[in-house]
Amino acid sequence: PSVFDMDKLKWVNSQHLKRMEVEEILGLVEEQLGFMGMIKEGADEAKKSDFIFATTALAKQMLETTQDAATNAKTVLGYSLPAAFADLEDGSEAKEMVKQGNFYGIAMKIIEMYESGSFPIPNSSNLLAAFMDGSNKAIVEDNQVGGDETSYPQAYKATMKSVAKEMKVKGKNLFHPVRLALTGEMSGQDVTKQMSLLALASEDDT
Repeated sequence: PSVFDMDKLKWVNSQHLKRMEVEEILGLVEEQLGFMGMIKEGADEAKKSDFIFATTALAKQMLETTQDAATNAKTVLGYSLPAAFADLEDGSEAKEMVKQGNFYGIAMKIIEMYESGSFPIPNSSNLLAAFMDGSNKAIVEDNQVGGDETSYPQAYKATMKSVAKEMKVKGKNLFHPVRLALTGEMSGQDVTKQMSLLALASEDDT
């Protein structure tokens, strides 16, 4: 009997997926989200469509199979940062970063800004801003910032510059603590895209 090289097959599939437009694989990703129970029965169609679009665009460049988009969304919507420092895994990248001393100050600054209404959050009237470029085409490159100059992604970028200046931290000493505080992970995709997906999933009818 023939023996298939699954790694090779996944690679070939990934090449096909990369050549396809986001819109061409939305139905396949919706099916995978359904299998994983990530779409409510009777969900608002427009909100469901936006969630599927964001899920697909966010994972587009990393897909080997369309299931990867749903798995990635499940990871993004989770939050694995424990409540106490002692509960972080010994020797983990997160625990070592917290030991450096920037995390608590930056996390408290984020909380302070959020409670005062000065920390940017996804705009409920345009939750797809992080996933669309100026011509309303889907962004699939993680390093490309979506939205126009008034959008949430641009406001977040400006806020990070302001926090860096105020707290006299920059580079990974700023972005790693911010990412860990907001997403519960030390690495991953663009924070504004992750927070926007979370906002889309948090809508009552999604």
